[in-house]
Amino acid sequence: MGEQRKYTITIFANPYVLVSDETEKHLMSSASLVDSLMTEIATKVGAENVVRVAVLAAVKLASKTLKLEDKISRNNYEVELLADMIDQELKTLQKF
Repeated sequence: MGEQRKYTITIFANPYVLVSDETEKHLMSSASLVDSLMTEIATKVGAENVVRVAVLAAVKLASKTLKLEDKISRNNYEVELLADMIDQELKTLQKF
């Protein structure tokens, strides 16, 4: 883990102070993603209820996260299958 640093980010025109060991670039990119998503949602559903906009953004990000985790899990399973196939082929070749 890196050193904890204090950052100020702006999301949906509101400043937030964060303490994190993430890099500034990572936090700014994350904040930009959330800000863009909230702005996109607000243009569709209205910006009157900021909490609603934030919850909808959180649900969308959670959905993307779950899809990516599922994809990673499937890819890891496929890698294990391929590694097993390679091991079997190597064992077969060693018999010669």
